[in-house]
Amino acid sequence: MAGTPLLPRQGLSSRLVGLTPPHAVALAACVLALLLGVAMVDDYGVWGDAYQQLAIGEANLRHLAGERGLNLLWPPTDRLYGPVFEVFLRLVDRVLDHDDSRSAFLSRYLLTHLFFLIGCFAGYLLACRLFGSRWLALFTLLLLLLHPRIYAHSFFNSKDLPFFSLFMICLWLAHRAFGNGTGQTGAFALCGVTAGLLTNLRILGLVFVAVVVFMRVCDIGAAKSGDERRRAIAGCATFALVSVATFYATMPYLWADPVVRFMEIVTVMSAHPTDKPQLFQGVWLLGSALPRSYLPVWFGITTPPLALLLGAVGFGAVVWRAAAALFPSAGAPRDLLRNTPLRFELLVVACFILPLLAAVVLRPTLYNGWRHFYFLWGPFVLLAASGLRVLIDGVRGARRHRRPRRLPTFVGGLAALGLTAIAVETARLHPHQHLYFNVLADRPGAALPLRQRYSMADRFSAKHGYAHILEELADHEESPNAVFNVQRPAAERRARELPRLGIAKPRIDLELFRQQDQQRFKFNPNADPDFFVKGHERHILDAVLFPPALYERKVYGRAIVQVATPDLSRVDEAMGAAYRAIYRQVTSGAPALRGDVDVYRDEAAITWVKETCAPGDLHDTMDMTVIPLDAMHGRRAHRALGVRLGDACLWQAPLPDQPIAKILIHGIGALASDAHLEERRRRYAKLAATPPAARSTFDVYLADGTLFYVKAPCLPADIEAPFFTHVRPVRLGDIPRSRHRHRQHGFEALDFRFGGFDRQWQYAASDIFDDVCLATLDLPDYPIASIASGQYAPGGDVLWRVDIGGG
Repeated sequence: MAGTPLLPRQGLSSRLVGLTPPHAVALAACVLALLLGVAMVDDYGVWGDAYQQLAIGEANLRHLAGERGLNLLWPPTDRLYGPVFEVFLRLVDRVLDHDDSRSAFLSRYLLTHLFFLIGCFAGYLLACRLFGSRWLALFTLLLLLLHPRIYAHSFFNSKDLPFFSLFMICLWLAHRAFGNGTGQTGAFALCGVTAGLLTNLRILGLVFVAVVVFMRVCDIGAAKSGDERRRAIAGCATFALVSVATFYATMPYLWADPVVRFMEIVTVMSAHPTDKPQLFQGVWLLGSALPRSYLPVWFGITTPPLALLLGAVGFGAVVWRAAAALFPSAGAPRDLLRNTPLRFELLVVACFILPLLAAVVLRPTLYNGWRHFYFLWGPFVLLAASGLRVLIDGVRGARRHRRPRRLPTFVGGLAALGLTAIAVETARLHPHQHLYFNVLADRPGAALPLRQRYSMADRFSAKHGYAHILEELADHEESPNAVFNVQRPAAERRARELPRLGIAKPRIDLELFRQQDQQRFKFNPNADPDFFVKGHERHILDAVLFPPALYERKVYGRAIVQVATPDLSRVDEAMGAAYRAIYRQVTSGAPALRGDVDVYRDEAAITWVKETCAPGDLHDTMDMTVIPLDAMHGRRAHRALGVRLGDACLWQAPLPDQPIAKILIHGIGALASDAHLEERRRRYAKLAATPPAARSTFDVYLADGTLFYVKAPCLPADIEAPFFTHVRPVRLGDIPRSRHRHRQHGFEALDFRFGGFDRQWQYAASDIFDDVCLATLDLPDYPIASIASGQYAPGGDVLWRVDIGGG
């Protein structure tokens, strides 16, 4: 990547550079970016993981104070996240003693953005060392800053962006440590501190530690003198020890049991326990069942085209130089493992391509696009800058042109125009840059529109609706302190608290408003609304509930936030007529499930009807879980709000537009499709033709790594008690470390309830059909010594039990 300057030294630009202090232009760009960030910081909302991150910082601070704060985190896996950046942010909150949520979040956003700018400037300094040109390094800095999605995340994302920033700092310090050929022990010690902090932020930092140690070991083997070998050994040992010490010193969770808990972190983080359905190319898929193309496609459709083009050129150029070094036309091949500029270029390539290949080959659980891999943007920008260097050097060598000296300037001008286009697009999308897609995603000939092919959920949108109410409407009222009742057509978000940590969570849409402004809104569903605020949510009666918008914001043709003032007489009349029509239509047939609340189903929706409805019943929400016929699509939860119709109450939720296997109606029962029931009948007939592994109240079959529980005939009383399944592995260490508490019992517990869908139970597919009860439970994939299973009463008494040999 090293080479001649980007522009000829005799040019005006180069003379201006010579008159300015080193890095003055880059520092000015960062200062300007910081000033813009200060001006725009309150335009962004609060994202979904904000309170989880805040709780991690608070819990670790309390743990350091001796209060065992880590035991207060929920879910317990939050203890496994590196807390160093969150502890720093929480300490600043305490020092500044913020008295409202707005001040607290704005300071966190500014500090996160400042650290992002520091990381980008470290990338600039690294580019100066790699390319020997401040102009090309400035191009690197601006391209690092201007990725629309990453720029937006640099304010509110305190998980992925600090890792990106520290990764760039680590690369810069690593180049400094290796830069003089032999390296200085102090430089490796400083690099070790940052590498330990990087591993704290995300366990993936271990890869960087391993690569630096490997490169230093290569230097030990290539040393030409004893003194050079001793310096290489000292640098390697110092870096490794300092990085490990820093990691353990900043990770309080590890202190009680360093080895076991470290392995627990590696196990859980390499296979994330979250398995949320993801919308990818128009299909909902489980995070663990996404195709190998998921990460490359997301990177390709959300990265500016200029960067994609130059990055491909730079990647090809580095591979070509490496191949030329390995297979020269004359002479012996060069050793790519020696401490040369080409080796560091290959390190940059490896930092981009290896994590990408690992995700493609190993297929870990992924979600939310490629935000967990935002650190790839740093090395990719360095490759893009290298690609720009290759194009300029190629133009310089083309002597066939009449005026070759101006062609490099022309290519640099095109790159500047490309950066300008990215900046304009970033500004146009503000403050929704996190929804950016490039032209590859928004192709006009696509069968589905962009919003239906890729997730475009915007949790921040409602915040701008409330801001519009305050800025444009509320200020015109006679009373400056008027209180406005707001309703949202979709399910209301409920305020949550984290009382054990002393953290109160107000309504997430209002957290960046001043306290007096937050108090101007109320959310009473039983009172007449002053405004409707609609985000991206879908509601069964959107057309009726939502009158023409007074304000809306669209991204790629989709309204992501709307505000309207309802004509209450028209809305009430239309809503009443629509709901009465729904009530007459559904109650004209027989309910699918009977009880205190009857459940009706048609092709488009599930409807709950309670004929005699007390006033308090209307506040209840009705919940259901939809299991698609294609299991890869994953289960999805739905919630419905109710409306009163005379003495009756009615709730309705739309069904997804995909084949459905089962609908689990919470607290009432389950509905199965004909296709699902036919498959279950075929499965039962196949099982009935073979002898069970064990007989008892239920016959238990073992086939293809799955347990089947069968009873025929079967009564509802037979399935009321929960089932237990204790799997004893051949090797105790095969029990996942995320379930390490099971090891003390010597087995892994997979207890479930028939028809149960509560998170505290293992999920087992279970159905009642033709007086047959059939439950299916998948077993772990490790070698099993034995299985004990049965049912137990609520008091703990075992109703029946069978023991099955493993295999």
